[in-house]
Amino acid sequence: MVMTPVQMHHEGGSHTAIGAAISVHFLGMYAFAPLSGLLADRVGVRPALVAGGTILLISSAVAAGFAGSAAYTHGLGLFLLGLGWSVCTVAASAHIAASSAGDTRIQGAADTAMTLVSAGAALAAGPIMLVWGFVGLLVLATVLSAGVLVASTRVGPLRRPAGWACGR
Repeated sequence: MVMTPVQMHHEGGSHTAIGAAISVHFLGMYAFAPLSGLLADRVGVRPALVAGGTILLISSAVAAGFAGSAAYTHGLGLFLLGLGWSVCTVAASAHIAASSAGDTRIQGAADTAMTLVSAGAALAAGPIMLVWGFVGLLVLATVLSAGVLVASTRVGPLRRPAGWACGR
């Protein structure tokens, strides 16, 4: 997310196109969160994580230019990145909330860890792109996204209190 606008600028993208790409990224992150929750509730956390991880992998392929290299493909890649993030984050949060049986410290610690890792990744993205280029950065993002698919295999069924809807 952080370096795509820089790449778009390097490719001659207009400020309007860059702004639109960032806007659709945030749309993907937040507008579909209720549907992400519904997905996790209906099909379960593991399938939702697989769906989100797959969307993340597709976003890397689109951003790398497998669908062509233009402002709209960067925008599509960022939208898919936001959507994949939403599906994964909502499913993981539902799983944490259900498995912690209401201990809000666990959810708070998970949210704090996610924020710190995100800030570290944003800070590291510039130097990584400087050394490896945009495609190298996307390869690293692809490896990390594949980690979601691997981690989803470790999500087991929950033993949750009666009345909890999410986290199958």
